[in-house]
Amino acid sequence: MKRIYLLTILICLLFCFSVKAQRRKTVFVEFLGNGLAISGNFELRLKDNSNSGSGVRAGIGGTTVSGTDNNGNFVNVGIVTFPLGYNYLIGEKRSSFEIGAGITPILVSGNGFINSETFSGSGITLTGVLNAGYRYQPLNNGFFGKFTWTPTASNTGFYPVFFGLSLGYSFK
Repeated sequence: MKRIYLLTILICLLFCFSVKAQRRKTVFVEFLGNGLAISGNFELRLKDNSNSGSGVRAGIGGTTVSGTDNNGNFVNVGIVTFPLGYNYLIGEKRSSFEIGAGITPILVSGNGFINSETFSGSGITLTGVLNAGYRYQPLNNGFFGKFTWTPTASNTGFYPVFFGLSLGYSFK
């Protein structure tokens, strides 16, 4: 799993430096939000020399959870997320309103003990995400932050009360 993280970070860095210099790029860590737990992300504005308009993002994140289920059985679950999305910014200055949509493929792997027997398994699922919120980014290079409302939907249901906090660095 560490190889997946390192490979994704390397690809993001290579992509980051190969993109046209006039386009705004942002590297950030998101808590909750589209990555569902914690994720590292790269975002690119699609309009040259602008803090507004369309943008795309990609990232990788995850978490592990260990504990017992309702019957007292030990369970260990690892989750790797790949947030992908499109957003649109309204506002040319440092502050703007962000709206967007995306998907988050989720790789889940778990193991544990049930009735003194070991189990292990993995699978992939998909979550749809909307987002709307406040965004602060510099006019040139510097600190980036945003707070978004991110309702999610998956095969387990719709979760309207979900939020994300992002902090990072934005540059041209």
